[in-house]
Amino acid sequence: MIQFTFQTLWITNIILLTVGPIILLMMIYLEHIARVTSRIRSGYSRAAIDDVPRQSFAASMVVAIEDAAKVFWHWSNFWIVLLLGVGFQLLLVVGYARLNPFVSI
Repeated sequence: MIQFTFQTLWITNIILLTVGPIILLMMIYLEHIARVTSRIRSGYSRAAIDDVPRQSFAASMVVAIEDAAKVFWHWSNFWIVLLLGVGFQLLLVVGYARLNPFVSI
């Protein structure tokens, strides 16, 4: 059995709670960099203006709205899950503190 002092556990907890989100954000950024570089290496380029067929204004607006909705949905998924995770963690801490008779608030 390994026993640590309260101060050691406190410092370890703070470090892990700080480093976790930072690593997550770094991984998301590196994934973005990998996608961009793979597109550049594969020769991906947008079509020239003359090659694009003409669309009506309504059709182009529908496509633009759908693209914006997809971007917003992908962006909001991360933040919704992050807020839910933080909220559940806070509920666990509050529940532990309320139910445990040995913890003084």
